[in-house]
Amino acid sequence: MEDIEAIFGKAVDGFKDSIEISRTFIVSNLEIEFSWYHDNKGTALTYMIIQHDKGFYHGSCPAAN
Repeated sequence: MEDIEAIFGKAVDGFKDSIEISRTFIVSNLEIEFSWYHDNKGTALTYMIIQHDKGFYHGSCPAAN
């Protein structure tokens, strides 16, 4: 998660609950959202979504690969 924040800067939105961490960034008029699963063993990226003003562009789920 720290690597993503180092690349994209400060998140414009996000949350952390008991099982998920979510961060949203704005880059070149694109909204980029990342979500991580977390537990006492660490964190794992679960998905990334890139959206433009007019809607969904691309999603990726590493666990499905």
